Amino acid sequence: MVKISGTGSFLPGDPVPFEKIEDTLGHILGASNKVVKWMARTKSVMNEILDIDYCHYAIDPKTKERTEDLITMSVKASKPALEAANVKAEDIELIVFGSPLMEQIPPTTTWIQEALGIETCAEIAVHSNCTSAYKALMIAFDMVRNGRFKNALVITTSINSSMLRADFYNQALLKSEDVFLRWFLCDGSGAMVLEPSEAKANGLFIDNVYNESIGGRKPSAMHNGFPAHFVNPLDAFNHGYHHVCQMFKSELGENMRDSNGRIIFYQRTGADGE
Repeated sequence: MVKISGTGSFLPGDPVPFEKIEDTLGHILGASNKVVKWMARTKSVMNEILDIDYCHYAIDPKTKERTEDLITMSVKASKPALEAANVKAEDIELIVFGSPLMEQIPPTTTWIQEALGIETCAEIAVHSNCTSAYKALMIAFDMVRNGRFKNALVITTSINSSMLRADFYNQALLKSEDVFLRWFLCDGSGAMVLEPSEAKANGLFIDNVYNESIGGRKPSAMHNGFPAHFVNPLDAFNHGYHHVCQMFKSELGENMRDSNGRIIFYQRTGADGE
């Protein structure tokens, strides 16, 4: 079996109250009147629905300069996880990193490896929208359980503010679904150390990790407009390919629900296997 022997987390900057989000990300002023009015109406509704008191952003609220990146935040979450597990960084055999946004060569994992001072280890980076963290955990869990590695450092880090800032958008092209995510995404990092264990006692243990995609015949709920090849950055901006859209309202329900109305699928297993 696999034990979670240590965990750590990091949130950048001071907590930003929900009503101050736009003061940090910047106000949307160049969108159509329809979008601007929609945002004004929706903000209070989202505040009530989400019940979020604070957000964290890797942005200096005064200068608007970035204060962290994927590597620095990952390291700051990893160090307390390693300390809690009583594992030295140089003894980690596998790093698995999952993040919805990665645009680096070489992989982010190698930069994290270097920053932690690990001379040699296996490393895998997973880029898969919101499921990146779960897929990273599944990979590390399987590899520790089957004995390929004696331990694994699993990290997930998101700097969503990079795509939520007002100056990121081509505001003249904005649609409601382009800015819907501004109300409930922010920045943060989490890490855990996995190790094999012969007995389930004194700690947290993982019995199984399962991932499945039901998107073979359904559109993506979250996406941008980039094609599957390199595109001129100016063309991307002029056409708004970089905007990250999120389905909501009736469109989300129509495309994400099964024919019987279910969204979440699960299988309950009893003593008889049913």
